[in-house]
Amino acid sequence: MRIYYRIILLNLIWVFISCQPNPKLREAEQLMETEYDSAYAVLQRVDPTSLHIPSDKALYALLYCQALDKNEIYTGSDSLISIATDYYEKRDDEKAAYSWFYKSRIAGRNSESIVQANALLKAQSHALSTKNNNLLALIYSDKALMYSSQLKYDSAILYYHKTSDSFKIVEDKYNSNLSKIYEGYMWLMINQPDSAEKVCKEININSYNDNILLSFYYRTLGGIYISKNDYELSIKIFKKTPKTLNSSYDDNTKYLIAKSYCFIGKYDSAYLYLKDLKTLGEMAPDYYKMLKQIYINKKDYHNATFFAEKAYIAIDSIYSKRINESFAGMEKKFNYQKLQIINRELQLKYFRALVLILIFLLILSMGTATIFFWRNRIKKKQLEIEKQLVVNQTLRAEKEEENSKLLEQQLALQKIIFTNLEQYRNNALKSPEKIKEGFSPVKNEHFYIEVFTAIDVEYNNFSKRLSEKFPQLNETDIFICCLLLAGFETGMIASILNIKLESMNIRRSRLRKRMQLDNQVNLLDYLRQF
Repeated sequence: MRIYYRIILLNLIWVFISCQPNPKLREAEQLMETEYDSAYAVLQRVDPTSLHIPSDKALYALLYCQALDKNEIYTGSDSLISIATDYYEKRDDEKAAYSWFYKSRIAGRNSESIVQANALLKAQSHALSTKNNNLLALIYSDKALMYSSQLKYDSAILYYHKTSDSFKIVEDKYNSNLSKIYEGYMWLMINQPDSAEKVCKEININSYNDNILLSFYYRTLGGIYISKNDYELSIKIFKKTPKTLNSSYDDNTKYLIAKSYCFIGKYDSAYLYLKDLKTLGEMAPDYYKMLKQIYINKKDYHNATFFAEKAYIAIDSIYSKRINESFAGMEKKFNYQKLQIINRELQLKYFRALVLILIFLLILSMGTATIFFWRNRIKKKQLEIEKQLVVNQTLRAEKEEENSKLLEQQLALQKIIFTNLEQYRNNALKSPEKIKEGFSPVKNEHFYIEVFTAIDVEYNNFSKRLSEKFPQLNETDIFICCLLLAGFETGMIASILNIKLESMNIRRSRLRKRMQLDNQVNLLDYLRQF
């Protein structure tokens, strides 16, 4: 009896320990907000293969992606942050919001605008229930940026205003005022300089010594006076703009001064500023248009035509990068789908309650009738039922034992494959050039060999038998079959192959054709019986 209690006590201790986060992860989490470079250094000392608890794996994935983003170290793969989004989706709204937010950041850097928009909407959905205003401010800021990139300036104004208010609640005056300047700039983009000036005047700019904020403020203020056709004043304000270490900011100041000079016909002065520009970005169309105007003024029509064509190409290039489906439309669709899900769940709950009430009334009436008239028959029936239950339990136990063995076999294989994946990822993280190019362990032929070996040991030379029966299958086809047999889902296989889910579905369809399987035949069942 004492041994029994000891086992229970040890299990309780193990559960308590497993619920506590890894000490290094806890340390990195505490450092993340104030010393994110130190947090990144701590995370680099964590061996991902040593994390066996799902909560630790998810926290590591979130913190690592957060540290990369804060330290401006960019990765092209979202496979790591997907571990966090999958784990926290229905467990922790705040961490789920952060996970989806950093997934949207990664998608944005990969120019995957639709993925970025969907991830940002999911991040906002979770964040609204947390009342974490700092997190909400980050999400609102990215939403405003997406709206402005689509020229939806009214929506951008709304979200920059929300960003400013959220930062103000957490007493982050710097970012609150920076968001106000962005809001003023958006008012300027819809040609409402008075509203823009009103927003800018709410900021006590003299209390700041930060050149980035001052640069943005004076560039916005100067733009207001360009809209009011007071070009001389705009030039004076632009010249007050301090230099920064950001070449795009400094180039934008030069561009705005040149634009003001063009408006008052001082083309030589404009040209002096334009020739120093190094980073064009979205200034490119206006930059080429100004050069066209300068050469027209010089009656150099050959160069004027050349820069007119460059302006047209630049405009086309910028618009081709914009998202095909508007962010506003996607947000409406997201909210509508969310309401549909809620309504469907309510309908399902109502239907289940109704069914349960009917079943209860039916059982009650049948039970009352049988008590009076069929007592003996019920006893006999009960005996038969009990015998049948014993038989069913025996069969169920045998089936569960069989399924348990199969699951253990699959989990063992998955553990081997995951260990290899974590090892290759860990090796890739130590090599900067591999991180830059994206992590794809399947490019290493040793990874294929290790997977085939593990499967062949458990399933009687499965890969060899499969290749002999279907010589038309290539190495990747057999690799996919091995992963399916090991219990991996299609989405996880796509992540391992570093391809999109749509591409994985195409490969799976092609695999069925090469094996000449009928549509009625389940591929996984066929592989298990092979």
